[in-house]
Amino acid sequence: MGNLSLDKRVNFGVLLAVTFFILWYLYDAYKALASIENLILIGPIAIVTLGLCAAEFIRYLREDEKTDSKKESIRDVLPAMVIFSGYILSLEYLGFDIGTTLFTAIFLKVHGEKNWKLIVIYSLLFGFLVPYFFSQMLPYPMPMSILPTDY
Repeated sequence: MGNLSLDKRVNFGVLLAVTFFILWYLYDAYKALASIENLILIGPIAIVTLGLCAAEFIRYLREDEKTDSKKESIRDVLPAMVIFSGYILSLEYLGFDIGTTLFTAIFLKVHGEKNWKLIVIYSLLFGFLVPYFFSQMLPYPMPMSILPTDY
């Protein structure tokens, strides 16, 4: 790791911090209440995320400094940050179902998807299935516009 650039060292450090945070959170959740109801969402997400972190660690260790990936500029990242911020701020007003559908459609369009049929179908499926799944799994009501809720 001594021959990695500063960017790669910082990225590696962030990845290491995320890994330790996930491990700590999983341990803390288990320690608080080691029941299936408490860990049904936390456990699988933690395992998948730890797997992704492990894959990224392996990629970093194997990657050659000469094959440095394209750096993203603020112009590439800022639209996604603005769209996501608008999504989060609009959820209480639009509901998770409509908000997620609009966020997905806008995000796909901004990132270059040109097939409107695909945008509409994917956004509607993702925008209603994911909020419905979370509304059924989480023990508290979520604001929805179309899907049934106790909110």
